[in-house]
Amino acid sequence: MWVEQYSETERKARCEDCVQGSLSCKTFAHTQHTATKVLERIQSDVCGPVKTASLCKRRYFVLFTHEYTRYTTGCFMQHKSKAFDYFLKFKADAQKAICKKIQLLRSDGGGEYQSKKFLDYLRIH
Repeated sequence: MWVEQYSETERKARCEDCVQGSLSCKTFAHTQHTATKVLERIQSDVCGPVKTASLCKRRYFVLFTHEYTRYTTGCFMQHKSKAFDYFLKFKADAQKAICKKIQLLRSDGGGEYQSKKFLDYLRIH
């Protein structure tokens, strides 16, 4: 039988890698109300900054998911604060393609969704 011999440093690094690779988060409780129509509910999240920038030097990205169809689209961003601009573009494209209005935007409540400009726009529209 062949047994690998690792130094203490290699064993510690391997163990940390194993821990990182097997991390998982708790599942969210399922809500009673799920979308029954296209564009009824959109989920969005901004991720970043990521360690490795894109070719255009962007370290953030925003995702938009149609809850009913689970279709997901995303955009790379240079700054988190651009989430509102990307939402406006996503909204215009989605509503034009489907000829319906977005009923609800769901997010994790991060700061990029809490700006006065963003909240005022959502209240009006």
